[in-house]
Amino acid sequence: MKTSNFLGVILLSLLTLISSNSMAESHQHFRFQKSFKSFGMGGAGIVQKDSIMGMFANPANLQSFSDEEKLQGELFGTVIGTGDNLTNIISDLQNAVKEGTDVDKNNKIITVLDEYVGENILFGLNVTPIAIAFSSDFFDLNAQGIGLVTSLQGNTKTHSGFGSAGVLEINSINYVGLVHSMSKNFDNLWFDRDVTIGMNTKLLRYYVLSKSFTVAELVDKDRDDNVRNNYLEKGTAIVADIGINWEFLKRDGWNVKSGLVVANLGGIGNASIHSAYIPTTFDLGLLAEYELTSYSPLTFALDFIDISNAYKDEGDLKKRINYGVDLRVFQSDDIDFGVQAGMHQAEITYGGNLTLFSSINLGYASYSEEVGVFAGQDPARKSIYYFAFSF
Repeated sequence: MKTSNFLGVILLSLLTLISSNSMAESHQHFRFQKSFKSFGMGGAGIVQKDSIMGMFANPANLQSFSDEEKLQGELFGTVIGTGDNLTNIISDLQNAVKEGTDVDKNNKIITVLDEYVGENILFGLNVTPIAIAFSSDFFDLNAQGIGLVTSLQGNTKTHSGFGSAGVLEINSINYVGLVHSMSKNFDNLWFDRDVTIGMNTKLLRYYVLSKSFTVAELVDKDRDDNVRNNYLEKGTAIVADIGINWEFLKRDGWNVKSGLVVANLGGIGNASIHSAYIPTTFDLGLLAEYELTSYSPLTFALDFIDISNAYKDEGDLKKRINYGVDLRVFQSDDIDFGVQAGMHQAEITYGGNLTLFSSINLGYASYSEEVGVFAGQDPARKSIYYFAFSF
């Protein structure tokens, strides 16, 4: 096989990584517009204080605004996620084709791919070009939000080439769309405590690819047309999220809330392709904040996601319980710095966030996630990088 064919295989793999949102043989729990801070906190984020990005996880996070602040916004919110082996395999493949004859290069490429057999090669890109949240009296609401969203994420897995798995496995969903959020606060509604009810309506254009490629299919000169015509599914989905937050304790420096979200009502994608389908899930969350000082709150969060086990995780609870802490370390007029840590699927997570001049937001998080169907399969370390302008 010629080097150009192998490079075509490599290119297809990397392009797929940049144009897919992996689900299911991998059985990752779908998170709409991932928040770097929640992943630093072990993946917990059903109940959040952040009205802007928090509304994507739970519309009830869209809080009321003070009289002085009627509008919040974020521009070009960008979250880049990579598996820790992504840079390694790219570097190894580049080195493999630097020198030697075509036969030498082919052999080196084969050796590199053999080294990564069974590993998940991960890449992700979520971009929110604009998201705004604003005070609203329309229909007696307290707040509304609007966001343009895109998701380009992926998980490509190499195999030895024997059996039905082929040499390259791809399960993916891409989407681009518009989200509208609205929330309503009810004072002293339940046990004399405040309750916030919210709803997201999401209009999404999605692209689904679920396919295991053999070597012959990868080097076929009509490969792209074959994939486009026979395996790539496109569709439009209108789905909703409903969220409820209950603030059941607020005294002596403590502020404790619980939340329930019914996410993706109706599902996204083709239900007959289980490996690339986003089902409706029920998620529970808890947020406890304690004011250590006037500027340094300590926040603890705990989530139990997919309580109905829509992703069929074989009863493995550790895939669905996430928890962590967030601590604001320093705050001034120009700098706001915080750190996060937690446990996600029984693995340590950590991260940090930095805001400069109240408008430039930077963040990082590192976490591990099992991407196999059963417990103990395919743990993968991932890193998330975040950048946005806020106003």
